Parts: sequence; structure tokens; C-alpha cells
Amino acid sequence: MKGKKKIDLWKLFGIVFILAGMGCFLYFVFLMRILGAATQFNYFWLIASFCLAGLGLSFIFAKGGLSRLPKWLLFLIEGIVAAGCAIFIIVEAIIIICGNQTAGKADYVIVLGAKVNGTYPSLSLKARLDTAVEYLMKYPDSKVIVSGGKGPDEGISEAECMYNYLVSKQIAPDRIILENQSTNTKENLEFSGEYLDMKKDSVVLITNDFHVFRSVRIAKKMGYATVSGQAAPSLWYLIPTNYAREFLAVVKDFLFGNISLYDSKEAIDEMPVLMDNVRLAYGRFNTANGKAVIVELWMTQGEWFTEEYAGSSVGIYPENYQGNYVLKTIAEDGSVLSERNLNEDWKKVSGVSSDRILNFGGNFIINATDYNNDDCPDFTIGQAVSSSTNEYVMYTVKEDGILELLCESMLLNTNQNFSIIFNQTVKNGEKCIIETQWNNAFGKEDEHYFYWNKEKNLYERMVE
Repeated sequence: MKGKKKIDLWKLFGIVFILAGMGCFLYFVFLMRILGAATQFNYFWLIASFCLAGLGLSFIFAKGGLSRLPKWLLFLIEGIVAAGCAIFIIVEAIIIICGNQTAGKADYVIVLGAKVNGTYPSLSLKARLDTAVEYLMKYPDSKVIVSGGKGPDEGISEAECMYNYLVSKQIAPDRIILENQSTNTKENLEFSGEYLDMKKDSVVLITNDFHVFRSVRIAKKMGYATVSGQAAPSLWYLIPTNYAREFLAVVKDFLFGNISLYDSKEAIDEMPVLMDNVRLAYGRFNTANGKAVIVELWMTQGEWFTEEYAGSSVGIYPENYQGNYVLKTIAEDGSVLSERNLNEDWKKVSGVSSDRILNFGGNFIINATDYNNDDCPDFTIGQAVSSSTNEYVMYTVKEDGILELLCESMLLNTNQNFSIIFNQTVKNGEKCIIETQWNNAFGKEDEHYFYWNKEKNLYERMVE
């Protein structure tokens, strides 16, 4: 009976692999019809389909043959497969996370080239250019480097195609720098670096979402001191092939030394990098009267450095933006409705007399809800106070867009994101916000409660 279960398990694995192989083959046929035979990576899915189907058939007809292998060899095979799956999942997760980040203001934007169809941008390149247009409209002081040479099947260079497109979208020609010699991502960054100061200038790389992580890591390896990525969307039906190909490219570049988990020695020697007027976070909300506003968090003056430079400790992240911050509410027409000094608010709410230097680990989204049922959006901004807990200042956006504090003291939570929505409950007949804090002595979370004081128009900690 025991042996029969093992044979059934192998057959189940076999069926799964055969179905996966059929899926790969159908995807290959689809790509060939859409992209044509010239796209070489299409054949990856054909090879994968035969490999998966062959593996599935071997599972079905082996009749448990693999189970008769020596245990040490089975453990080795299982370990290799498990390690490969873990590496694939981790790398893909990093690629996806980096592909969802939003960049702040930079001195230069580099648009990485992609295929040109004759003299017109491909859909992937158009997505990058549309993202660049949106960015350049928002930050009119930033210059843009369009980077890409001319392929054998392209009518003009990728740089010239991008230049023409940006000019047609009302981007001033004197803001655009053409780099038309590069043939790959590494050359894009190497040749574009000749038009700027890699140690002093802040740079945003615009490329498709799946490509952000690798391009930023290559740039850091080459010595770009302050670089981040702005993702352009990908075509939905190319997501499997783009992310599979990018995984292989990341592994290849890591093995060949083109990317590193650490920043270059030259870049570290130049840290910290002084920065000002960098937008790190934003949230788009509607006020109680239906007015649309944007809340933005700006570092007005500070410095950027990496974890390798600073050393690992509480409140230190792979990338760090440490300095003075302001929160702004901005109307749809771009006018500033309200502005608050976050450092001063932190000092006021914490009750500490000394100044607090704030540090954030990169771009994030400001999340809002309505805690006190007045139809005004309420949100929090947090900082690490220990290895397991963040402290948060809570704000509300009034009908006229004015920012006001919503709680008289700090709120603690074991969720360590920079902006969170607190859970709520009913305590002693009153709707309360739940504060959580890790209790090391007892190895558990402690809960405290904040209730709405209508007279003070503030949240106060409930006496328990």
C-alpha cells in the first residue's frame, strides 16, 4: 500500500509537468504568431515544453524508479531542485518589487533603449518614452539622456527615435542628450555616464518594470552614486517571457560580475551623498468636499547612503535618505495648499526636546483611511524605534487641503512599513485605534488603545 502511494505521487507529478509543458508549447505558438521567428527567446518556451513533458513522462513510466536511488543522491537532487526554485522565487520577487518603485526628482534621466521598428518606437520603447514624458513634465529642471545605438534591422538609432518622440511630445530639444553608440544595458550606462558626473549627479533610469532591478544594480556596480529606477509598464502577454528572460540575465550578470549585491568601492568612498528636494512618497486622496489632493513627502535637505556604508543597525536600510522632511498637500493645478515640517512634528508629538533626524529606505506610497468618520483622509508616517516596532505620527487632510495632526502622541506598531493603516476595534463602548508593541520579556505583542476625543479633536491614549 505504501509503495502504491509513492507511484501515484510520481504520476501526479508527471501529469503536472506534462500540463506545464503543454502550456509552454501553447505560449511558444502564441509568441511566434505575435512576435515572429526573429525573436530568439521564443524558442526558450519550445525547449521548456519538451523538457517538462519529457520529465513528466519519465515520472509516469518510471514506476517509482527514482525512489530506488540511493538516499544521498535523492537528497542531493531534491536539494538542487529546492535551491533552484528558491533562487528563482527570490530573484523574481526582487525584480517585481523594484519594478513597482517610484523615483523622485533627479538631475538626469536616462531612458534605456529598446527595439525600433523602422523609424518608430516598439511598444516597449514607447512605454518607456511615455513614462519619460510624464516624469520630465513633472520635473522640468531634469535633463534626459536617450541611450541606444542602431541595430541591423532598425532604420535609425534608438537614441534618434527617442529624441524625435520626446520632441513631438513638447519636450524641449535642449533638455535632450543623444547617446547613440551603445548596444546593451551595460554600454547604455557606461556611455551615458560620459555626459554627467556619476559621483555627484542624481540619476533616474527609465526602463520597463522587469528591467529596473538589473539596470540599477549595473549602474551601482559601475560607480553611479545616486541612482534609482522609474518603471514603465510591460505588455501583459509578454510578462512570462520578459520575467523568465530577465531571471536568466540577472544570473548571467551576477556570475560575470556585472552586478553585485553591494555597491562599488568607489561609490562607497564618496558617501554620504548630499541631496536636496527629493520626493520620496506620495498619496492621492479626496477630501471631505470631494476635492482631489496629492500628499507628498519631500526631503528638503539631507544625505543618501547605503547600508554597507553605515553598517547594519535599527532604522538603517539597503538605501537610506536621511535628513529634514516636509509634508505637502498639492491641488490638481499644482498649487501647494499646505506644508508641515515633519521633523518638527516628530519632536512635538514625541515630547523629546532634541531634534530628530528622519531616515527612510526609499520611495513608498502613503496609505490613508478615515479613522474618525469625518470623511477626511487620515494617514501615518513612520520610523523604526526598535528592530521589531515602528512609531508613527498621524495626520488628517481637512476639506481645504490643510494638514493637521490627528493624535497627541506617537502610535506604535509592529508593522514596519513607512505608512500603514492601523486596525480598529470597540473598547468600553468606544471605537478605538489599536496600537501594538512587541514585549520582549513575554515574547508577545502588547495592545494599547486610542480613542477619539471630540472636544480636543484628537486621538488620546485610553487609560486601562
